[in-house]
Amino acid sequence: MGSPVIHGDTVIVRASGFSEPWLPAFSATVAKLDKDGDGQLSAAESRNEQDWFEHFPGLDGNGNGRVDQREWDIMRGLGIGEFGAVALPLHSRGKLEASAARWRFKRNLPYVPAPVLYNGTFYMVKDGGIVTTLDPETGALRKQGRAEKAPGQYLASPVAGDGKVYLASEEGKITVLTTGAEWETLAVNDMGEECYATPAIVGDRVLVRTRSALYSFGNTPGVRQKKYAQLTRPPFDKPERQICSPYFVRATRVEPQQRRQPARQRLPRSQRLG
Repeated sequence: MGSPVIHGDTVIVRASGFSEPWLPAFSATVAKLDKDGDGQLSAAESRNEQDWFEHFPGLDGNGNGRVDQREWDIMRGLGIGEFGAVALPLHSRGKLEASAARWRFKRNLPYVPAPVLYNGTFYMVKDGGIVTTLDPETGALRKQGRAEKAPGQYLASPVAGDGKVYLASEEGKITVLTTGAEWETLAVNDMGEECYATPAIVGDRVLVRTRSALYSFGNTPGVRQKKYAQLTRPPFDKPERQICSPYFVRATRVEPQQRRQPARQRLPRSQRLG
């Protein structure tokens, strides 16, 4: 469940869930795997079940090395219910029923990235570079498509500013989109290494954290387009690899600094041990 966003008197949240149980029925599973006939499932009996064996420690609620029907049914019921990007009244109180939702959208939901609401449009990005935009008032789909040349996995959330939306894929591809109902891709830029963190916008600058460095991009007044390549540092030394010029102008690489060890103080002889 990503961070919620506020639109007027509405809060929009993304909730994960399933329409059907993610595990098969316990009776059918026991009939298939219970070799010793005790009505339970051991790790040895379940080891070849590729769909769910990795979750065996979670299924074994009391840690006795066996899963009974009660433990199985608890885990089987997790996540069943209403899900999606959901718009709820902001000032609601108490437990809300599913009918309290003003709208709900269930397709192409991101697993990790939070959505962003910018200039009257709700944006989501999921693995594969699939970008979905909705009308925050009604939940109506405005556009759904892929970020060009950036189809990888996405952990970072989209950010928006200066009339554009920025996406960062795990592979280090930074995509710049136009905003609005009919968004388009302005540029896709390769940082040259992994990017897991959400970019940050501070004033007129965009900060991008890669695996080994922090980059700061921003406008430099009075600098002409032909000088952009001279101002940037690798991997932005070629025009086609700059961050969507003229939308970014200058890049500064902030190198990680080595931590300095504090100087050791020498104790007086009278205070030394031994």
